[in-house]
Amino acid sequence: MTDLICDGTSCPGVVGNTFVYLDDNHLSRTYVASMSSVFGERLMTATGWKAS
Repeated sequence: MTDLICDGTSCPGVVGNTFVYLDDNHLSRTYVASMSSVFGERLMTATGWKAS
């Protein structure tokens, strides 16, 4: 899922008007919320889980 955060050459701290990182190790709540559907789809695919 790194490609949702980094573009291959850099990992921007801001996308649009949204901060990507909360600190050195955590994504911001706002960024994750804005990407939640994509993160969710990727997580389900990676784990084989099914939405309930």
